[in-house]
Amino acid sequence: MRPAYCLALLVAAIPAAESSATAPSWLVVTTSTSETADDLQTAIAPLGASIVAAYPEMGTFVVSADASFPTAAAAIPGVSSIVPNVSLPAIREGVTARDDIGPASLPASEPYTSSR
Repeated sequence: MRPAYCLALLVAAIPAAESSATAPSWLVVTTSTSETADDLQTAIAPLGASIVAAYPEMGTFVVSADASFPTAAAAIPGVSSIVPNVSLPAIREGVTARDDIGPASLPASEPYTSSR
């Protein structure tokens, strides 16, 4: 089983689609690192999906597809999990905060101190 932190790092590292006009993107995690992008593309093409980024060494692929994709793709042999690809704001200590990532966009349980 892959450590959860690998998926968390990947989620933070891959930018999500920002336009509502584009199809949502999904992280597809496979049960084997021997799964190739061609193998997965062949399996997901009938679902109207396409791979937009591949990380086969981690068994992870970013797929552009509609909202019904996770349910339909769950039946594909070798697929371990499918989760939404989201962008998460990162606030680092010592870095000046930007206006677009302030307290309004953070959970109430997260402390926030503006450096301004």
